[in-house]
Amino acid sequence: MDNLPPPIQVTRGDSGGKPPPSDDSLVEFKVKNPFQKFFNWIISFMKRNANITIKIPLIGIFIALFGAGYTIGFNNAISKFFPDSSPLFHRAISVEGIIQRGSSGKFYLKSGDNTWTLKPVNQEINPADYMDQEVTIKGNLSSQKGVIEVAEVISTTPAPPAEPVIPAPLSNPPISSNSSNFSDLPVLYSGLQWETSQKKLLTFTSGKRRIEEQGIYFESAMINQFPQEFINYYLEDLNGKGFKETLNSINPDGITITYSKDNLFLTFGVKYKYSGSGDKKQFTGYKAFIEHN
Repeated sequence: MDNLPPPIQVTRGDSGGKPPPSDDSLVEFKVKNPFQKFFNWIISFMKRNANITIKIPLIGIFIALFGAGYTIGFNNAISKFFPDSSPLFHRAISVEGIIQRGSSGKFYLKSGDNTWTLKPVNQEINPADYMDQEVTIKGNLSSQKGVIEVAEVISTTPAPPAEPVIPAPLSNPPISSNSSNFSDLPVLYSGLQWETSQKKLLTFTSGKRRIEEQGIYFESAMINQFPQEFINYYLEDLNGKGFKETLNSINPDGITITYSKDNLFLTFGVKYKYSGSGDKKQFTGYKAFIEHN
């Protein structure tokens, strides 16, 4: 008795005066696996002790009957009967396809001729972040037909090719200014690559009121490190030329500083760039900017 496996429960009870069951009412099978001797022992023990009840968990019988090597074959057989659901074990699945949204607001995965309904297992998984993208869905089948309980979404959509960068000139461009002292502006900082240069309506502050004027806007290419030398360059140059600071703002979107002198205004700073939204929002880098009237 000491060698019995833990899952087995043995209970003694009164047979009620009834004769022990016949051999035919017991288990009648033969299985050629490492557990055959164990089941032979159980059958023999039951014959000798009719008033003893033996309880073995269902999963224990399954493992004992088929062994680990037969489990894979069993799963393959089950998947043939239930190719798009898993009523009992919620088996794992990995499917590639394109995420789409139905008219009801539910999200689906279009994979070849199959369409799977996506059911995220937690709030951190948002299929909307991958709309119309090629993805790999990892999760488990549910008891409902064609429903995947999504545990992970991996985007496999190739990144779009980078747009060609046209560097702007490294000095102030010959665009007319509303100010008569245009030459007082610092020379455009040459330590960064400027990919945007355009004329637009800009908003400045004199410290007491907001001023809207047509001006010039520059924006740098994306950089990975905060451009402190760029900030220092304009602080030193503007202070040295008699400009006065009228705005200094720091917030989660970046840093903005405005200087003015007579009727000339210049704003510069750094923008913090992000990708994604909500819980998926991630910091990606910095972009420096300059604008003046």
